[in-house]
Amino acid sequence: MCLYTFEYLDNKAGAPSEWEQIPWEFLQTLAIIQLYLEERWIEPPDIPTMPLSLLYQQTMSVLQARTELTPAQLAQSILTLAPFQSVTLDEYRLFLQHLISLDHIARMDEGTLIVGMKGAQLTNHYHFYAIFANEQEFRVLAGAQEVGTIQSVPEVEGIIGLAGYAWRVISVDDRKRIVHVERAKGVV
Repeated sequence: MCLYTFEYLDNKAGAPSEWEQIPWEFLQTLAIIQLYLEERWIEPPDIPTMPLSLLYQQTMSVLQARTELTPAQLAQSILTLAPFQSVTLDEYRLFLQHLISLDHIARMDEGTLIVGMKGAQLTNHYHFYAIFANEQEFRVLAGAQEVGTIQSVPEVEGIIGLAGYAWRVISVDDRKRIVHVERAKGVV
């Protein structure tokens, strides 16, 4: 079994204090594991009763896929899904009216609903359908050779460890997501 935790120290203000050096997230993770092993207890998840971002995403996805639906057909498709069991028809009606006022949804003359102009701008982008947060990786290059990848942006002139060596950051290209490095001299 592997367990990963991420701890970041902000060394910009000088040396971290004793409290900042304690790996709090790691200790919290150990406590969670210990509670499970000893007492078989896991903290129950915090499930929102009105997950609006998910409601929006599902509403727009269904409309995009099915092109045109009556409000009743859309409500039947969406409100029967498990996350929306506590959403009432009146609440959903208000939600749809709000989306119409924002031009994310448009009402046709026949009373059916379609994706509106502003909604189309969002639903036609691939990020709209991403379920998980998009971790952006940076390629690390020493000359033309790729050394590896990292998740966070290092500071120029900073030292990073990668592929068993210490590297000095020469430049960072945020747009291309490339970090240029050279071997750090005198650093083990």
